Amino acid sequence: MRAGDRVLLVADPVQRVLVVHPMAALDAMVVGYHETLLGGEDR
Repeated sequence: MRAGDRVLLVADPVQRVLVVHPMAALDAMVVGYHETLLGGEDR
């Protein structure tokens, strides 16, 4: 990551954890989720 990159911040105050996801990771998560809904990559 570089200065100015957009990120998704996820906080868990109980565990005292802050996770930083770059947008590419968010894209991969969304694509993977939609593939499971649609039955895989062959569609």
